[in-house]
Amino acid sequence: MGTVGNKQFYDRERSSREVGAATLEHGAVIAARVGDLLRGALQGDEQLPDLHLVLTLMGRVLVGRGTEVGLAGLKYDQELQDDDEPRRRRDLTDRELRTRAQSIRNTVAGAYGDAGLAVLGLTALYGPGSDALVNYSRNLVAALEKPELKLPPSGVEGLAFEPRAAAQSLKPLVERLGAALDDVAREKSEAATALIAKDKAIAEHDNIFGKFAAVFEQFALAAGLPEVAERIRPSEVSPGVLANTPQEPAVPADPAAPTTPKRPANEGLPDSDPFIT
Repeated sequence: MGTVGNKQFYDRERSSREVGAATLEHGAVIAARVGDLLRGALQGDEQLPDLHLVLTLMGRVLVGRGTEVGLAGLKYDQELQDDDEPRRRRDLTDRELRTRAQSIRNTVAGAYGDAGLAVLGLTALYGPGSDALVNYSRNLVAALEKPELKLPPSGVEGLAFEPRAAAQSLKPLVERLGAALDDVAREKSEAATALIAKDKAIAEHDNIFGKFAAVFEQFALAAGLPEVAERIRPSEVSPGVLANTPQEPAVPADPAAPTTPKRPANEGLPDSDPFIT
């Protein structure tokens, strides 16, 4: 169930399955040999416990915990991948709306000066972030659509600004960015929930894996099966996995790797303002 991008899940699930498989393959022999060692210590009516059943149940528990970790890791990976599309829509629409709103502000400033900016509430620039841009643009649309809106005389001869047309150009962008922000917030919440479930599954798995795998290892050694014990020895360095789990080497960054140049925020957008006539 694990993925290459999340080796921690794959390694835990694989380790638990290997211990579980070992209990099925060698459990009966180990239980019989350890039982022979213990039988001489029985007193009175005491009976040996069913060691084979105990080892089998321990193996089942580990396999179950490993499966839970794999499923939690897969769910978390899926949630992270689901975040990409809403964020892409948010960023694209943010650039479009930011350019459109700034274009309108520049038009008003050039045609009507500070007095025109004051009428439309544009004397202050919007803060950073898409949320601030949405609020700023919503207020601008409301100001542009006021029936009583009266702009001061234009300082540019022959220039006329169409407030309602400008508002109509902003509206769909504001709605799209608002919807994208809602989607991003929802995906962020779902990813946080998946992260909690992932961390819980890992903690529960690691807590029991080290204990059960160590017990099985010692039983195998007591039964005279050192090669089996070696295969299922828990790691003393990495929790939740076997000692024979390969460590993933760090990949250094390639300084010669090409970089993708950033696109200008206004690339593909018109330089002129269509609402100046």
